Amino acid sequence: QDHLAAWGLSAIAAPENMPKVVATIQEEIQHILSKGFSVEEVGKAKDVWQQGRLLRRSNNDVLVANLIILSTAGRQLPSLAELDRAVASLTAEEVNAAFRKYFRLENLSLVTAVSPQAVK
Repeated sequence: QDHLAAWGLSAIAAPENMPKVVATIQEEIQHILSKGFSVEEVGKAKDVWQQGRLLRRSNNDVLVANLIILSTAGRQLPSLAELDRAVASLTAEEVNAAFRKYFRLENLSLVTAVSPQAVK
């Protein structure tokens, strides 16, 4: 378990559609908990995650921020490469087991917001 880890999602919708968005998020999470992520979904997610990390590392400001976070956590830059290797080696079964072990829908905070201009 990594205390620096975070999980989140976001959606943009018209205010009148927010109840449907919240219900869809809850349904999708229930589906994942019962059926799990497919091998293809996990493979694609790992690829997208890795591409995003590589892109962010090309930005000096992000690199400095990462160094500060790592330093605060008592880690060094090589730990990022270790994390990359660990994620690359994950199987769908391992991802699903971890998701089922740590994720609880009842602990999810759903926050919705509406632009004041949208309410008339």
